[in-house]
Amino acid sequence: MRLIPQHYYVYIVSNYSRTVYHTSSSDNMRLLVYKFKRSIYNSAYERGQKTNQLMFYERFNTRKEAEERVKEIRNWDREKKEKLIKKINPQLLCINRVII
Repeated sequence: MRLIPQHYYVYIVSNYSRTVYHTSSSDNMRLLVYKFKRSIYNSAYERGQKTNQLMFYERFNTRKEAEERVKEIRNWDREKKEKLIKKINPQLLCINRVII
């Protein structure tokens, strides 16, 4: 049996009106986007803010790296988060379809 390397992702999601950004991590981006499409949220925060629009993601080799990056980004102000998002998503569009 061949083992598939495990990757961890840091992602930023927003709501439809882009009034909030939420940063978290996952080891399964396809499942995450599937849940977004069906309004199945991972946290009470995501449910309350209706953050189901994937804006940004980065891939890491270890869970520890991903968790450290989440902590770093969560401490940023909105402007800095938008700058990061715009590096891969200049128009701030929902990129859910890129994952599936």
